[in-house]
Amino acid sequence: MPAEYAKIVVPSDQPMAVYETLSARAADIQDYVAKGGTFELHADSSEDWTPLAMPYGLDALPLDGTMEIPASSLEIAGYPLLSEVLDGAGFLWDGERVVVPGERPFDLGEGAIARTGWWVAQNLPWNVSEMMTHRRGVVERSVLPVRIVSNHYGNCGEIQDVYGAALRTALVPVALGGTTLDDHMWNEFFDADEWHPMQVDWSGSVTQIDNWGVAYDADTGGGKAIKFMTMERGDGQLRNVLGRYPTTVDGEGRIEGDYSRQVTLRAHVEDGDGYPVDGATVVVAAHSIYDASGIYLGSFGITGPDGIADIAVGEGNDYYAQVQSPLGYIPGEDFVTMWATAADASEDGAVIDKYFVYSGADDAGNPYGSVPPLWVTEGAPPSVPAGTDPLHLSVSVTAGRELSYGVNIYYGRTWRETVGEAEVSLMLLDQANFDLLAADDPFVASVLEHGVTETSLDLDLDPSGGDWYVVVASPGRASNGREVAVDVSTELALPDAEEPSPEPADADADVPDDASGEDEGAYLGGGGCGCS
Repeated sequence: MPAEYAKIVVPSDQPMAVYETLSARAADIQDYVAKGGTFELHADSSEDWTPLAMPYGLDALPLDGTMEIPASSLEIAGYPLLSEVLDGAGFLWDGERVVVPGERPFDLGEGAIARTGWWVAQNLPWNVSEMMTHRRGVVERSVLPVRIVSNHYGNCGEIQDVYGAALRTALVPVALGGTTLDDHMWNEFFDADEWHPMQVDWSGSVTQIDNWGVAYDADTGGGKAIKFMTMERGDGQLRNVLGRYPTTVDGEGRIEGDYSRQVTLRAHVEDGDGYPVDGATVVVAAHSIYDASGIYLGSFGITGPDGIADIAVGEGNDYYAQVQSPLGYIPGEDFVTMWATAADASEDGAVIDKYFVYSGADDAGNPYGSVPPLWVTEGAPPSVPAGTDPLHLSVSVTAGRELSYGVNIYYGRTWRETVGEAEVSLMLLDQANFDLLAADDPFVASVLEHGVTETSLDLDLDPSGGDWYVVVASPGRASNGREVAVDVSTELALPDAEEPSPEPADADADVPDDASGEDEGAYLGGGGCGCS
């Protein structure tokens, strides 16, 4: 058989000579498949080839209808289509924990989770090691489900990608996760307000549903002491998912309802002035199952506005850390610091605190930065001299969400999420104090409001007293962004105006090029009153 071809595909409804040739070359085709090739036969035909001995004993229903199949069963062989397997599935799963063999016959009584697991097992009959033997080391390790299914082989990572993609095709919420440093991947599906583990645990092998032992941790009867259990969101954010649900313990001490007993690593990140550092990436590293001496990236957490990040990890392991933020690296860009030894992390449910402080200089000798403060005090409110027509100032401020931004340190994908309600500061400054603010020097605000989510100003200014500035600030944040909407309008009562009737101005409107200062009042207000 031509070895340069990865697949031999026989379309439906071929001349009888094609089926006769396939029958005569059955041994050659089976040898070709054994060496890594793929043979795909679409058997529907107006020719009656059923008496022929096809490769692997493939057969079909005779055209005369003499073979009867019970209505409760359906035989699907070869590399089945997902549409065939899911056709008629009336439910997701029956709510029971099961481990079912991969070589089982197709069962119309199974739900969508089990059916899809069977489909994965049929389409990925070989693992990577087997295929490397057949193809003399030349294999593709794709992450694209369509390529993996076309190749028909894979380990747990490829199985995870295909199983997840197949169920997402059926609109089932599925997460992809695993224990990177303990070399295993699997999936979760969402049902009844909870995530449930599932996996096809090896190519062509069993389907496991709602079995928390898929991580193979010793706490669930396996042989590992897993370090991290993470699920990656579609936008790249990583979720550390140990400890989500209450667990039960059987008579032999094994847990049910989680992958492992765990401890919480709680990071407190502060600047040199004691202010919390938000949006810092707290990287956690540990030893790999294959290298007990090396230290490898395992997971990460992001500090909130309080400068704290909690990361749930498996108990009984050594853990190391590095902090990354706009202020720099702790302990340094190329270093990690010990967080907890295996003995420190041995108590189930323990919280292990560690403080990371940007104090002094980084490993290059550069002084660490700090969270930008507002060096402001409140002064006297603005006044208008008697007999002066005032400039009336109206301001409304509405803060929205506080947003955290980050980068997945595995793959470089960026993400964003809401971390709470935003709070801002509102200030009114004259020219001199605005210049001090711009120079990062202490300054005085005629109006000062801290930590507001919604507020407004309604006051009069002296129009001949120089420029005034409305400043909305987002103090105390190193990384997070805040949504804010600000509306500002001014109304100047011009001389001889009978009854000013202000109209709000479009803050984005442009003043015409020919609008000189002399005519500006008429342009802005029309009937003797203007706003801008």
